[in-house]
Amino acid sequence: MTNSCRKGKVGEREAVNMLRSLGYTDAHRTQQHDGMGLSDVTIPGFDLHIEVKYGYPKKDFSLGSQLWEKAVNQAEKDSKGQNWVVLWREKRCVVWKMTFLQGPGVVTVAGDAAIQSWLLSLTPSLK
Repeated sequence: MTNSCRKGKVGEREAVNMLRSLGYTDAHRTQQHDGMGLSDVTIPGFDLHIEVKYGYPKKDFSLGSQLWEKAVNQAEKDSKGQNWVVLWREKRCVVWKMTFLQGPGVVTVAGDAAIQSWLLSLTPSLK
């Protein structure tokens, strides 16, 4: 049985590494950095709540699954009105996915280029 706290830390570190590889060199785990944030990961200068989910089997954590919906609801609730994303990667998968609110619905994009494109569109002044 995998320790969920340990799995969460590993996932957050991997998410930070992915964001840094996209050029967001100041990205960091919030709990590790200041122990105060509700967001799992922070990119300074972005008004963005980032919820990280990592290492779930694809059959359990895929688009529309109960766990996926729970993660989306958690991110939306914890964001307290700011922009939010769920950054997630399934077990044995190398591609990160990101789910976020856009207009009246929820959108999921996959891969580094799509994630970076969305982050750049969020804050054009940081391009």
